[in-house]
Amino acid sequence: MIRLEALTVAAFGTALGFASGVFGAWAVSSLANGSLPQYSFTLPWGTLLLTCALSLAAGVLAAALPARRAAHLSPLEAAAEA
Repeated sequence: MIRLEALTVAAFGTALGFASGVFGAWAVSSLANGSLPQYSFTLPWGTLLLTCALSLAAGVLAAALPARRAAHLSPLEAAAEA
C-alpha cells in the first residue's frame, strides 16, 4: 500500500511537471517562432518517456524502506506509537 501511494504521488508529480514544462516550452516557442524562421517546436518523446519511467522508479525506491519498516510492525504497535 505504501509503494502504491508513492507510485501515485510520483505519477501525479510527473504529470504536473510534464504538463507545465510542455506548456512553458510551447509558450516560449510561440514567441520565438516569429523571430526565428528555422525554429520548430518538437517534443523529445524518448527523453520524456525515459524521464517518466525514472521518476516513477525513484518514487517506488524511495518508499522501499518505509514499506519494509511498516511490514515488520504490527498494527497494535503502530497505533501505540502514534
